[in-house]
Amino acid sequence: MAGTIIADFIRTDANQLSLNVGNTTFATINASGFFSNTGTQLIAANGKISGASLVSGSITSAAFATAANTIPRSSMTSGAVLQVVYASTSSQISAANNTETDILSASITPISTANKILVLGTIMGTYKSMSQGGSRMKFRIVRGTSTVINDADANLYFPGASNQDFRHGGFAISIYDNPATTSSQSYKLTFVPIDSNTSYVNKDSNGGTTTLVLMEIAA
Repeated sequence: MAGTIIADFIRTDANQLSLNVGNTTFATINASGFFSNTGTQLIAANGKISGASLVSGSITSAAFATAANTIPRSSMTSGAVLQVVYASTSSQISAANNTETDILSASITPISTANKILVLGTIMGTYKSMSQGGSRMKFRIVRGTSTVINDADANLYFPGASNQDFRHGGFAISIYDNPATTSSQSYKLTFVPIDSNTSYVNKDSNGGTTTLVLMEIAA
């Protein structure tokens, strides 16, 4: 026979309240929270759900499919990666002496003015060696259209090279930038030949690819 209890509160003079089905206790409640019949805490007195109460596989990926069910990025701890933007190009690009030339760019919109942007660039270059066996270039990370935030001098030297020799090489460049804004920020990789030779990016018989990665890091 089923029944209904309607009450403003239920009180027990013992240290806990037992919930029974027939003569079998399936759960108990005390001042610390809600417990299973094995004594495992399921819900603490402050309302937190214990990880022990979550059955493996009981929460599906669909439960996290909407924005309302996701962890806000603004709540992530310091050092967490909040978003990643990736760009790459395999297009061959050339530049002559002292001519700054764009390689590729990408944009990212920070969610907080306090967060930093980690910029990682990997450039695949080909350099025509001088008769003395060397080739000098600058690689740069530029924020926006003209703000240079990293300017790296690559002095590539190949002993015994002739005027017709080409040499392949990779170069990595990075910066931990503080744009201090929530507006969209563009970053680009550029290169500048320093000597009289024409230099190239992604000129490689095996195919070269230059990449640019932007990561927003929580403050």
